[in-house]
This record gives sequence, structure tokens and C-alpha cells, in this order.
Amino acid sequence: MSESSISTKLEENSDADLHAELKQRIELEADYEAALETEFAALLGVRQCTVSKWEAGSIRPHPRHVRKIAELLFPNNQQLLLPDAPSRQ
Repeated sequence: MSESSISTKLEENSDADLHAELKQRIELEADYEAALETEFAALLGVRQCTVSKWEAGSIRPHPRHVRKIAELLFPNNQQLLLPDAPSRQ
């Protein structure tokens, strides 16, 4: 085997290893994001697919969910983000 073919084989193996590692990292990131999305959905009392639809923009959250999202994501600024909702009695 010539030196150039050995070098080519090493590059191909390196590329394959790199692609395998990238694939694994992408899968781990997707799993992590799905877990976060599921946990976030549970905190809001909705299903994970609902949060996915909100993120995609295919549906909008109900105002009570918007308020809860603001409380979770912006605990110190929630008063600035949303006016007080009329109370239901």
C-alpha cells in the first residue's frame, strides 16, 4: 500500500469517526432538548407536543399559559411583561 493510499484511508477513517461523533452529539442534544421540553410542558400542565407547536408557531399559548411561561422564564420581570389579568370569581 502506498503512502498516499494509507493517508487517504486515515482521512476516511477520521471523517467517519468525526461524522459518528457529530451524529452522537446531535442525538444527545436532541434528547436533552426533548427532556427539557417535556419538563417545561409538565410545569405548565400541557403536553410536550403542545410546547412543540408553540415553538413552531403553529398554535399560540392560552393567556394563562403565557402568564405561567413568563413566571417561569422571567421571574423578576413578569410584572413588566404582562398586565394583571382580570380575576375570575
